[in-house]
Amino acid sequence: MQDFIAGTTEKAQSVFCRGQLIGFHAYRQVAAGVGGGEAIKQSVSRRVVRAYLEEIGQALEWHGALSVDYLMRGDDDPPLLIDCNPRLVEPMNAFRSGVDLVGLLLRISLGETPEALPASRDGMLTHLAMQALLGCGARGGTRRDIVRECRHVVAASGPYAGSSEELTPAQSDWISAVPLAMVAALLLASPKLAVKLARGGFGAHLLNLRSIRMIEEDGFGE
Repeated sequence: MQDFIAGTTEKAQSVFCRGQLIGFHAYRQVAAGVGGGEAIKQSVSRRVVRAYLEEIGQALEWHGALSVDYLMRGDDDPPLLIDCNPRLVEPMNAFRSGVDLVGLLLRISLGETPEALPASRDGMLTHLAMQALLGCGARGGTRRDIVRECRHVVAASGPYAGSSEELTPAQSDWISAVPLAMVAALLLASPKLAVKLARGGFGAHLLNLRSIRMIEEDGFGE
C-alpha cells in the first residue's frame, strides 16, 4: 500500500516518563540505503507528529521509548503512520540535533524523572556510509558508481557536504573504518554482493515463534 502513496518517508522518536513526553525528534530520508533504510537523514520539525505521539503515550501511560515511521505527502497534509516500535531507532541524528534521547532513556531506567528536553534543531544532516554503499550496489550500481560514492563520502562532498557520520566515524574512531573498508572492497569486487551482505545483517536476532515459546517456558512473562 505504501508504494501507491507519493510522499517522503520520515521517522520520529520519543521518550516518555510515566505517560509524559520528555524527548522528541524527527528526521526525513534524504537518500535511501539498502532495503529502504536511511543513508542520509535531515532533522525536521514536526509538531503534528509530536502531538500524535504525545496523545498515544498519554493514553497508554507509556514509560520508555516509542518510535514511529510515517509518510509526509505535503506540509499541509496529515502524516500517515506506517510503523511503530517500542524502542529508539538510530538516535544519532537526534543527538547531533541537540536531543540526547539515549541519555533520557537511561535516566528513566534508573528511576529518575528528568525534565523535558527542548526541541531539536532543524536541518542537521547525518549519514551512514555503509548503508549508502550497500544501497548503491543494491540498486544496480557499477564499480564506477561505488568509487564515486566512496569519493563523496571521504571528501564530505556532494550529498554528504555538511553531514556527519553516524555508524563509522573514522576521524574519532579509526577502527570503525575497518568494516567500512571491507564492505567497500567487497562491493568493488562485485557490486551485486550488496543484497547478500545486507541480508546477513538481520534475521537471527528477530523474535519468532520458537523464541516466544522459550520466553514463556522460562517464566519471563510472569
